[in-house]
Amino acid sequence: MNNFRPYIYSVLAVALFLAGCSGSNPISKLYHNVAARDNGYFLAREKMKEAEAAVAKSQVYDYNRPLAIFPSPNETSSLTIAPMLEDVIKKASFPIQRHKTSNWVDDSYILVGKARFYKGDFDDAIKTFKYVNTISKDVHIRQLALVWLMRSYLKTEEYDNALAVSDFIKKEKLNKQNAALYYLARAQYYTIQNDLNKTIENLEYAVPLISKKDERGLARFTLAQLYQQKGENKKAYAQYNKILKRNPPYELGFFSKLNMGQVTELSNPNDKKRIEKYYAKLLKDLKNEEYRDKIYYEMAKFELKQNNYNKALEHLASSTKASVNNPSQKAYSFLLAGQTYYEKLQNYRLAQAYYDSTTKIMPPTAPEYLAVTERRDILTAFTTQLFTVEIQDSLITLARLDTAAFNKRLNRYIAGQRKKLEEEEARIQAALIAGSKTTTRSGLFGQNNQNNQNNKSNTSGGLWYFDNPAMVGTARAEFIRTWGNRKLQDNWRRSSVEASGPSLQNQTPGQIAAADSAANAPKPDPAIAWREAYMRDIPFTPEKQQKAEDSLQTALFKLANIYNQQLKEPARAAETFEKLLARNPQTKYAAETYYNLYLLYTLLNDPRAATYAAKLRSEFPNSTFVRIIDQPDYMARNAAANLKIKQLYDSAYTLYEADKLKEAAELTATIKKDNPQSEINDKLAFLEILILGKTNQVNLYKDAAVRFVFDYPRSPLNPRAQDILKAIQSYESGQLNYVAPPKQTNLPAAPIAPPTPTAVNYQLNSAAPHYFVIAYPRGTAALNNLPKQYSDYNARFNQTDNLTLSPYVLGDSTEIFVVKGFPDSRRAQAYAVKQKAPQSPIGKIRGVDFSTFVISADNFPLLYKAANLEEYMAFYRKNYQK
Repeated sequence: MNNFRPYIYSVLAVALFLAGCSGSNPISKLYHNVAARDNGYFLAREKMKEAEAAVAKSQVYDYNRPLAIFPSPNETSSLTIAPMLEDVIKKASFPIQRHKTSNWVDDSYILVGKARFYKGDFDDAIKTFKYVNTISKDVHIRQLALVWLMRSYLKTEEYDNALAVSDFIKKEKLNKQNAALYYLARAQYYTIQNDLNKTIENLEYAVPLISKKDERGLARFTLAQLYQQKGENKKAYAQYNKILKRNPPYELGFFSKLNMGQVTELSNPNDKKRIEKYYAKLLKDLKNEEYRDKIYYEMAKFELKQNNYNKALEHLASSTKASVNNPSQKAYSFLLAGQTYYEKLQNYRLAQAYYDSTTKIMPPTAPEYLAVTERRDILTAFTTQLFTVEIQDSLITLARLDTAAFNKRLNRYIAGQRKKLEEEEARIQAALIAGSKTTTRSGLFGQNNQNNQNNKSNTSGGLWYFDNPAMVGTARAEFIRTWGNRKLQDNWRRSSVEASGPSLQNQTPGQIAAADSAANAPKPDPAIAWREAYMRDIPFTPEKQQKAEDSLQTALFKLANIYNQQLKEPARAAETFEKLLARNPQTKYAAETYYNLYLLYTLLNDPRAATYAAKLRSEFPNSTFVRIIDQPDYMARNAAANLKIKQLYDSAYTLYEADKLKEAAELTATIKKDNPQSEINDKLAFLEILILGKTNQVNLYKDAAVRFVFDYPRSPLNPRAQDILKAIQSYESGQLNYVAPPKQTNLPAAPIAPPTPTAVNYQLNSAAPHYFVIAYPRGTAALNNLPKQYSDYNARFNQTDNLTLSPYVLGDSTEIFVVKGFPDSRRAQAYAVKQKAPQSPIGKIRGVDFSTFVISADNFPLLYKAANLEEYMAFYRKNYQK
């Protein structure tokens, strides 16, 4: 009987094959189902499991924020799973193409859709899942396709479509697996929508339905974090406890234990001690070595919970020190320290430092990054103004001391500096003595020291011999006395020198004595340098004191506004405004300060609001601030007036375009006369330029353009005015036939001979405000970044001078960069001299043709109009470079 078994199997195989090739009968159906499942779907499904496991394994979880609902491929895992996903599509396509009548076609399409989803081909994934929902006869497969369709819509940010699919599924009866996936997808949707309650609700439904233990533990951890975020500590504690009871992976268990300390109720002092011991135990456990930064971070949060700010900051310092290979945790620790200094201690200087450190480490993709950067910038501006106030106040105070008091203060400073120097010298001497105990005189350069192999540890502080300046200095002095002050060079070079000239060793006694005297010459008293440094910036003259006072007032005003508008601290803002008025009641910021105090005291329900309203009415009766106080609808009426002015401007411009120049000029002049404080004065002035350009009055045209450039430096029309000036200069040099705006008809078409240039009457006025100027050929690449470079340079070296920067085009081929804000020629020239130093932006530039000079504010418009740099340079050399 056994002899017939192979024969029977062969017959059955042939029968199955023939059945498969014939119509839809039970045997054919069986064949297609078996072949589709075992030769395609099963292999594709196993490969998909492998890919999803790779994604989960490569996931880096940030336990400081709620974990992601679904793990997503990152840059590393995407490369790993790419070939796996291609294999999934290939294998899943086999049932689709070869066994179209099998029961596994829709299952295979699900795998193809998931593969496209993980590859990031979301549009194709959406098409696939829609198709499955259309063709499948299995209700659970259709529901699964819809859940994945919802997830795909979330990836493409089509949230309305995702919600529509969700609402449709909600009406269906789902199996356990689909229900778990559905509720997780809804939790992800509400996470994106920042709806904490709905996210928690859907996670509560999802967690019990997740079949895989580790996946359920991660989802439960997210739920616990959200409970904690909402302040429901008991619920959070219960979830963390459930995770620990089910033997989780080590990392998940560790962070669950750690977070339990935050949500433990502190009903009595013993609870606090218990938590502290718990954290101490975690620190001692060697398995937690790589998590010490996170442990200290949680300890800091535990102390903050009890308002122990100093203790919390100590733990945060330990956390950042322990974060050697974990920049993410270091960023969180820096940020929490910054928040503590800012929100709890109002120490804005230290807060700024920690926020600045956070932005240097935190990745720009982090959700908090923009808010952290904004807070850092606010605090940077704040500390800059605070530093200016303190420095200028100290300098002015010193300048106003009598001679005896000033000398006493100066002598105290020098004594302190001398004490520091003596302590440093004593430390070096101690290091030298410690080193000499293990290094003999003859062994300094030889091998006589028995411990020569351990030179690096022989000196104090772990310094190597050649890193110890005291020992090297002593040895060098001894060398010079013995061999002279010779160069350090190889023997063959020494030999070549000896062959061509006198030997360095054959020095005369006088030369040796001179070298020895130089080596042992007494050093100058450092008190001289200390005295000069101390007195360098003190404003002894009335002019310098006024400059310092102006700088201090400006800083106080800016400081008060930062308190008011950015830090949202009205009481401190009012205090700072009051300090400004107390220092100088006639400050140039008086009107705006009164108005701010009126608003602040109104907000604080302080009767002093009425006092400052009265001051505004008596001292600044015509100011806008008084109108705003007395006329509540003033802003609305002003807006209506501006709208009317803009309509009149449109009419004037229409007249200009219609070449009705007289009417356009009259209407423009009327608008300016009737509305001197208009918001569109720059537009009206520019329209006047255009009108003059059409009247063939080149000189008036040029004068108007020059005035505009200087009257409206921040107007968006300023570059166009500069272009007009450039065209006029080209016309005057004979390069252009006409220079008027478009539609001009008044200038003759024939070439016009350029006018003979007249000499510019520059006037020397050393007491007038001055500018520093850099002139260079247009397009010089080495000088392209001057605005940024000089902004940084002035912030560092001229912070209190309030300098401004302006680039201009001078003529056809020259650009000039102007630094404004010097009160007289002496200050401008001193600044110009400093630009030759290496630290200035142009101090190290070589091989580039540029020139620098200073010019008075009165002469600058003349230079700009004439565009003749050589003519001014002749005046400059004659009057400034004597």
